[in-house]
Amino acid sequence: MTSESLLPPTRKPRPERRLRASVLALLILGTPSLSLASWVGNLQVVAGGNDNVGSAERSADKRGDVVAGYLGSAGGRFQIASGGSLTATGIFEILAFNEIDGLDRSSLGASISYGQKTRFGSRAPWVQVFASAIFQGYRDDNRTGWIQQAMVRYGWVAGTRTSFTVAGSYLLRNASETVFDRRSAGLSFSADVSLGANVALYAAYQIQRGDVNVSSRPDASVRQIAKERAPDPVFGPGFIVYRLDATSHDLLVGINVALSRHAAIDVAYEGLLATAAGGVD
Repeated sequence: MTSESLLPPTRKPRPERRLRASVLALLILGTPSLSLASWVGNLQVVAGGNDNVGSAERSADKRGDVVAGYLGSAGGRFQIASGGSLTATGIFEILAFNEIDGLDRSSLGASISYGQKTRFGSRAPWVQVFASAIFQGYRDDNRTGWIQQAMVRYGWVAGTRTSFTVAGSYLLRNASETVFDRRSAGLSFSADVSLGANVALYAAYQIQRGDVNVSSRPDASVRQIAKERAPDPVFGPGFIVYRLDATSHDLLVGINVALSRHAAIDVAYEGLLATAAGGVD
């Protein structure tokens, strides 16, 4: 066992509450004066695989696993003015990993968003402001904490089959151990192409700058640039989790097939590359 594996975990005070409190206050104070336009909700049954769950750099430290679970939301959409609406929802998530049990989690939170069309018409460009606060409870309690996100989106339609969205986002995560804290800002671009009444292709690219976690056996190149580190037995004896600054490039492509008016099946592939100082990828 190396000296790194004996490092004590870093405990921190209770998470910051400012953004979370703002979201919940808007949910409580904003909705009573609005007229309910419609109920909204969705339920997803998900299954997937990840060939590098811990984002390790060296091939020998990479751990792959499969995950399955449920996620969804339910709430109301409130009409404010012509072309503008406020949506408030509750959010839940339950995910279970096949082998790396410490990553199993259940989440509960809320989101609120305001969308406004820039002019009249069903094909008019639109702007949306979005905020969410979610409590993530992990089986590994060191990872448990709040994740909060704020986002601004702008979308428009091109032709009869294609739509585009540009978004800027900021993410804040406060965990039981500070090594799992995250601060990051991102910019994304996505496109949706309709192939018919029931089939759509989509693609999205996002670039983010901020904190990432790397879980591996002691790695000198990662240690040199890490802001913090702690033991991470979730991935095995001797594993260390590092927190470092990196630029992440995330590419997602998928296809969505409608099965009925209220159901669809979606298959996607996602590739992510995080680059940090010193040639660490």
